[in-house]
Amino acid sequence: MVEVTVLIDDKPSITGEGLEYEHGLSLLIGFDGQHILCDTGLSGKFIENATKMGFGLSNIDFTVISHGHYDHIGGLPSMLKMGFNFPIYLSKSIPGKRFFSYRNGSRREIGIDGQIFGGERDRFRYIGESVWLNQKAAIIANDSDHYSRPSGNRYLTVEDSFGERPDSFEHEISLALVTPNGLVVVSSCSHCGVMNIIESSLRFTGQTKLSAFIGGMHFIDDNGSGEGEAFDFIGSFSKLHSSAIIYTGHCTGQKAEEFFGKGVGKVDINYFSTGKKFLIAT
Repeated sequence: MVEVTVLIDDKPSITGEGLEYEHGLSLLIGFDGQHILCDTGLSGKFIENATKMGFGLSNIDFTVISHGHYDHIGGLPSMLKMGFNFPIYLSKSIPGKRFFSYRNGSRREIGIDGQIFGGERDRFRYIGESVWLNQKAAIIANDSDHYSRPSGNRYLTVEDSFGERPDSFEHEISLALVTPNGLVVVSSCSHCGVMNIIESSLRFTGQTKLSAFIGGMHFIDDNGSGEGEAFDFIGSFSKLHSSAIIYTGHCTGQKAEEFFGKGVGKVDINYFSTGKKFLIAT
């Protein structure tokens, strides 16, 4: 089984556990005897929620940071202060960069203080290309552009010593888990495009079947684009991965969720929120 617990998400808990929520995502994944933390939300609130739900973060085997935006990496400083000594995997393209959003007409910085990468260097494992972590788990650096990427990327830039430019999202990585029932792909925000990430994951792992996709899709509610992108996605997904299950939340967007709710494509789509727990049969 793949066991998933949503430590924090944009949506509040519906179970009345008194959990914090925020614009961000943090997932705790149990798989093949390991505990994997995917992202740290916007702040240290995911740690508080883990404690309330009875999960000890000291039992984590490794952490994967999906990309450099603060709603996924913002809780990293708080986690480091806790003194845990598990490895943290992230793209080598994050340090030395600043990230910005121009959505809503103003320039906002959406990264974190890069000085954090100067300390505790032994903790960080920098990824430049797809790599196996063990026989059943791989980190995927997207290498496909067969399908379109989310239109919301147009608001996002990256800045380094060469100046500021549109973000290509080479700093985004995903997690792929090999199970007997097919590949489980975890992609927190999917700026590279869900279908591209799935294609990259299947190709790298040598798998032919997708069992489940977990994560956000970044179909933002902007000028009706969310519903249009959801339509294009569901057509491709239902054609190639009709037996796979989707678990989504965070940045997928309300318009997209409303469209998915119409049952177009007959894909099994489930929504998560803070505190949600679900199992994927393997």
